[in-house]
Amino acid sequence: MKFKMKAVFTGLMIILIAFFSLQACMRKLIDNITFQIKPASEMPYPDGVHYREINLTHNKRSVRARITEIRDIPTNNIVVILFNGIGGNIADWRYFQKYLADGGITSVSFDYGPLSDTLRKKGTSRLSDVTKDINTIIDTLKKTYGDSLQLFLLGHSVGNAVMLEMYTHTVTSQLKGVIICNSFLSLKKWNIQHHYLPKAFAFVFPNYFNNADNIKKNYKPVLIIHSKADSVNLFGDAKKLFDLANLPKEFIEFDNFGHNDIDKKDNFPYWLPIVNFIKNKTGK
Repeated sequence: MKFKMKAVFTGLMIILIAFFSLQACMRKLIDNITFQIKPASEMPYPDGVHYREINLTHNKRSVRARITEIRDIPTNNIVVILFNGIGGNIADWRYFQKYLADGGITSVSFDYGPLSDTLRKKGTSRLSDVTKDINTIIDTLKKTYGDSLQLFLLGHSVGNAVMLEMYTHTVTSQLKGVIICNSFLSLKKWNIQHHYLPKAFAFVFPNYFNNADNIKKNYKPVLIIHSKADSVNLFGDAKKLFDLANLPKEFIEFDNFGHNDIDKKDNFPYWLPIVNFIKNKTGK
């Protein structure tokens, strides 16, 4: 009897070790896909806006970030950190950043990995690396603006999952709000919806990039924006995410915008609610 119990216990331990090892491997694979980057366009930024580039360096890893601002508002203290979708880079945001700067709002775009990753098919960064990058950006902003800093976080697509997954490790008392654009409910559900993951095997997928869980950890004002025409992340997911969010919260819906239209030039109808939300929360 003792031998049988020992054998059962050993078998269970082997199964558990295999299960958690598989989950760890899947998390690494998700990071490899999420944090891949493409070369940034060398197109100039729109007139009237300039950026200063900073390097986010730790453990021999150096990542670029751009702080974009308007020249004649040196005392501006409202800043938005922008989280890319998959395959994005620091230059994708330039038109939106011009609009923000025109409204007196500084913004920070950043790459998810070092420049060398543009030559790779997958990213080398892990979530812990990107979390350190964001904390470095926040520390840099604090040195510039001190206690007057009014900070916002904005995510696009899977950038929301990155932002919310690291949220509790980046929260600062100077955070004024969180903006979620074009999000899914959870990465597991997204893979089921798009038939990449059979429901029968969903139990093996790690509870990772789960916006439904992570949104509950945020108690700052939240704005969720989504279009009914988004074919990548479902409109219904955004509505469910809004229901799960803590107060205060706002929801803006569109009918005809595509998934990546936030980056389009002169997309003022999309950008205006974001700027209005920021100004409302900062009293500007």
